[in-house]
Amino acid sequence: MSSRDLEDVEKESEADDAIVSAALGRKDVLEVGFVSTTLFISGQIEALIVLNNVSYVPKPYHTFLLMIFFTALNIVVHTFGKRILPKLQTSSMVCHILFFFIIVTVLLVMSKKASSIFVWTNFQNNGGWNNDGISFCIGLLLPAFSISGADGCVHMAEEVRHANRNIPKAFIWTLIINGTMAFVMVVVCVYCITDLHAVLNSRTGYPIIEIFYQATGSVAGATVLDVMMILIMIPCSFCLGAASSRLAWSFSRENGFPGSKFMRQVGLVLEIIPTVLIASDLKVNPRFKAPLNAIYVSVTFATLLSCIVLGSEVALDAVVSLCTIAAFASYILPIASFTWYKLTHKDVEYGPWRMGRWGIFVNIFAICWCGFFVIILPFPTTIPVTAANMNWSGPIFLAVTLVLTADWFLRAHRQYHGPVIEIEGFSTGDEDQAAGTVTTVHSKVG
Repeated sequence: MSSRDLEDVEKESEADDAIVSAALGRKDVLEVGFVSTTLFISGQIEALIVLNNVSYVPKPYHTFLLMIFFTALNIVVHTFGKRILPKLQTSSMVCHILFFFIIVTVLLVMSKKASSIFVWTNFQNNGGWNNDGISFCIGLLLPAFSISGADGCVHMAEEVRHANRNIPKAFIWTLIINGTMAFVMVVVCVYCITDLHAVLNSRTGYPIIEIFYQATGSVAGATVLDVMMILIMIPCSFCLGAASSRLAWSFSRENGFPGSKFMRQVGLVLEIIPTVLIASDLKVNPRFKAPLNAIYVSVTFATLLSCIVLGSEVALDAVVSLCTIAAFASYILPIASFTWYKLTHKDVEYGPWRMGRWGIFVNIFAICWCGFFVIILPFPTTIPVTAANMNWSGPIFLAVTLVLTADWFLRAHRQYHGPVIEIEGFSTGDEDQAAGTVTTVHSKVG
């Protein structure tokens, strides 16, 4: 093969790599929006008001205003609270574990218990599906949503010391700890159900609140337990906001978005004592060491999505469900690419974290599992299907994919050439200094 042929192959490989990278980045950005979290927090607060005041009727604008409040709170935290964010996340983790034991203990001590036959053998198909297997798979939507953000730590990799070791550890331990706690929580809650019909038709709209009420027999007790869950979710929205802005900044740094030049820059920042801070291209803010433009774009996008609730909560639920589908689709791309590379190359350079001979089997299983979720998640939860109960996440996901594909061929392929893999001078310490510039070195297929 001539040198010209080798050069053509290398260019083709770089182009293929850029396409995969662009598709992954864009689908991943869809996933990390924190709109779903602000919607959940707002809904929980309204549900508690309903529980304590039977005359209260939630209005769409109530939900919207609450979502805007928590979105604005994200701006404040990420702009002025950058230094306390790690401490806030640590305290949130402590409260997460502490509140788990408190809630489980209260439920076990105070509730009347359902029978083990009801918990482990009773299966009720209330979705109208003729096949119980399909009904069970569709019931995985909420568990899938709950774990779809488990990769959030990956989006913060550029701000983590020894990321190649610490990020995989954080990822695995997050799933192990939270997966175990979630299983225990679900089993305990099901044992506490004494009136399944009341749980499924709770006037609050949230079955968990009805379970708390049945377990404690007290409105005040149910309120306290649910407030603990809300207090955990608020810092969670901060984490999702941070991951979203970092991913948007990183992808914009590589010209992956329309308007990337703005998102990768820092604009004008007003402190408590107004001071104009200006940073050059490809930098984060020198005072707060945070990609403020990317943060502002992320929260603006979240605010626009929040407006949907004023017209139709079903439509907003579809957008939120879209995040879950996009998450699992984004997982497939890197796993499949790496699996193919391992099968076709012998000189694979591994990092410090690897699974040895089991890695290839785990990769293949992960591809199949994520592909299964991408197929099953767009299914409607109940039949017959109407405009009110239709799961619009599938059509929306397809439409967004088509738009992004068209954007790639019309514009992005001329600007995006693959991920930047070398960064010089980026500071993650506490010292007040500007973060360094980026050396644009794009990845190549080996």
